[in-house]
Amino acid sequence: MDGNVSESLALTPGAPWYPTAEQEKLLQACLLPAARAPSSAAWWRQWDAAMPRDRQSRSLLPFIYLHQETLRPSRAALKLAKAAYLEIWSENHRRFRRLADVLEQFSLAGIRSVLLKGAALATHYYASEGLRDMGDVDVLVQPEDLRAAAGILTGLGWASAEALSPRELAAQMRLRHAWGFYDPEGRSLDLHWRPFASCYCPEVAAELWRGVRRSRLRGAPVGVLDDTGQLFCVCVHAVQTGANVRWIADALAILASGRVDWERLADLARRTNLTVRLQAALDYLAARFAAAVPPGVATALAAPGAPAWEHREAQLQAEPFPWSPGNTLQWHWWTFRHRIRPYDAGWRRLPALLGFLHYWRLWLGYKPARRARSYVLRRLAAG
Repeated sequence: MDGNVSESLALTPGAPWYPTAEQEKLLQACLLPAARAPSSAAWWRQWDAAMPRDRQSRSLLPFIYLHQETLRPSRAALKLAKAAYLEIWSENHRRFRRLADVLEQFSLAGIRSVLLKGAALATHYYASEGLRDMGDVDVLVQPEDLRAAAGILTGLGWASAEALSPRELAAQMRLRHAWGFYDPEGRSLDLHWRPFASCYCPEVAAELWRGVRRSRLRGAPVGVLDDTGQLFCVCVHAVQTGANVRWIADALAILASGRVDWERLADLARRTNLTVRLQAALDYLAARFAAAVPPGVATALAAPGAPAWEHREAQLQAEPFPWSPGNTLQWHWWTFRHRIRPYDAGWRRLPALLGFLHYWRLWLGYKPARRARSYVLRRLAAG
């Protein structure tokens, strides 16, 4: 199923993780001090007329509000930006107050927890919590604490997505990295037992845990990844199907700290077979946003020398989603054979194809009719 690739696959703008031209221009204006030039009345009139109304573009509006003195936006743009900023700040205030209750209970039960993604970035890297929109919060616990953590969430009124039972959740641990929970008001919390979706290597997870810094959220004890771990997770999560363009602002906020260990960053990518993703993200940040990526990092990553399947996986993730049945099957094969099987003692003992059939059965075994229906509907909607 793998085939061969003789040269590096180019990851060009136009893939889902890159912004549109207008989004990129706005990001550059807001995030690059030297580029805050598109502030003429004519530029803003054009922007007002053509401003995208999707959620991704709306999530960038608070930066206009923050930099209004240098950007000098139109009255209409400033009104939208202020409304977006206040809405995000207000929602995050409620979201984090609810999250603090969860973290406090985790701590009382002896469960170490780590904020991931938007929650960590909004509270530790941005000047205001109103600058970072998010659809959910992500909390990491150790795999052995998952059952206890899920029980605490249930006791606090959170329900697991699709009413997954503890037994079913334990079965999904083998395949997945997280599962969603919802509070009575519909807010979402992803409970992670792995730092991110492609992190099946326990040594890499342990390495990220070793870099955790202790912190607090609304008085509740919690951890956050160090700057190197944060940048790694942001970049490799970004270069996947349907990523939100706010990853660019996230990465630049982390880089502004100046505390990234580039050698360790490259080592994390090599050990997880994510050099293609990381190099694509860093190359883009350096080329379009003047990110201070040391010249030797590309050489250290050596993405052209990555295995063929890793290049093909990255190429597939640039394709529109949902994928065709063939591409979906191919992605699952790569995930099983190269990402999961090397670290799963049970599946290593089986021939690869036999193990894959067992993996596929486990993947589909949870409510297969609902999964099939959801997939067909997404394919029809995509045309």
